[in-house]
Amino acid sequence: MISGVIGTQVMTSRGTVDLACVNDSASARVFCHVSFAPGISGWLTAEHLITLSTTTQSPDSVNRAKVLANTIVGDFDWSTNVYPGAAGNGGPAPTASAVAANLATLLVDIQQASSYFTTEKDLFGSAARIETQLKAALYFTSADLALASQTGPSASMKAHLQRIIGHLSMTEDLMRFGSITPETALLADAVGARADLVIGALNSGYSPAANGLVAPASLGSIFGNSVQSPLGSQTMFAKLALDQSLPYELSGVSVSVAGRALQVFHVSPTRVTFFVPADLPLGDAEVIVVSQNGYVSTGTISVMRNVTRVMTLLEDENGLAIGLNDAKQMMEALSVTTAENLSSDKRTRLMFFATGISGSAANTDTTNDVSLGVTVIPNYAESVVVEAHTQDGRVYRLPVEFAGAQGFPGLDQINVVLIPELQGAGSVDLTIIVNGRRSNAPTITVR
Repeated sequence: MISGVIGTQVMTSRGTVDLACVNDSASARVFCHVSFAPGISGWLTAEHLITLSTTTQSPDSVNRAKVLANTIVGDFDWSTNVYPGAAGNGGPAPTASAVAANLATLLVDIQQASSYFTTEKDLFGSAARIETQLKAALYFTSADLALASQTGPSASMKAHLQRIIGHLSMTEDLMRFGSITPETALLADAVGARADLVIGALNSGYSPAANGLVAPASLGSIFGNSVQSPLGSQTMFAKLALDQSLPYELSGVSVSVAGRALQVFHVSPTRVTFFVPADLPLGDAEVIVVSQNGYVSTGTISVMRNVTRVMTLLEDENGLAIGLNDAKQMMEALSVTTAENLSSDKRTRLMFFATGISGSAANTDTTNDVSLGVTVIPNYAESVVVEAHTQDGRVYRLPVEFAGAQGFPGLDQINVVLIPELQGAGSVDLTIIVNGRRSNAPTITVR
């Protein structure tokens, strides 16, 4: 029985009536024994009790999840990667699949506890704190499951599991006692589970002017509040592996979208940039960012085709495009001709960069694909339109010679020919059009 107990100062606290109430014949009153926290209990008259519920399922369901999380950590030999599975079904199972299977079970257990809590939350005086701690356990478990499915067991995964145990322990204390016990506080501190956690809100897209849209096979970003819930503790860029892949965790930060861990390119306190896989399902999805510093932020992202963005020098929407004279490999004010071209064709080729093309445009003409030995790079030039807008209102379509993957995950390269009509135009806006949808419109300078 969980009760609200009213004291002499008209203050309310919560405890559990843990012994049968007794009738005191001398005072003609009924006394009940109430436990508030370990070592804190006493007898109160029945009129000072407000019975809120005779049974609650939330605390026991949280405890079951905590036991399973402890079992997963305890059953795994982190030094040898031997893991028979928390179910203990005899004999080793494949490490990655066994861990992922038990994390999936843990996620279901925490979701069940959350469901119970939703129906019983009015019975708890610390409902807001309970909800935060329970959500933290849920999000860290989801992130751990996503990582396990991609990378298998790791020290990072173990650290998150221990953090999950800390959040579940605080949740259970708040449910049973209305406060966090000193023992649990010490545990939470040791495993990096934050008692004062604020779950941050995320915006998503390609740039700080995020609109929530990214394309398959592109570089997406998420943006958070560094004061409320920093995404990372430092600014760091990932190095490509030999197979041209990026890490799934960078500086302790990982990203999952629709339950799938994504490769991370850049982290900072306010921004994380990641590679959107070509086969990530289209539509709206939940995005979760967690860090080994104990922070978690969530939001939504929408994956859809034909969403492109031209890269700019200052990450603004319509500032200076990152564009090079292809022959000189220099950013400069451009002329429509380049004497340094090796061929007799002296027309200037502008090379600039974007994201979202490779996962959106159709490769309808394979004859212009680029062959590099045994590797063939699709050229989507026939499906990409590049418009040049002059400041006096003229609009030209530039010949596209190449549009496709540059080699870095999610980064596309576009090569166009500058036409004579642009000579002396000054500031010129460039726009990519794929299947009728326009990109941002940054500028180049043509002298």
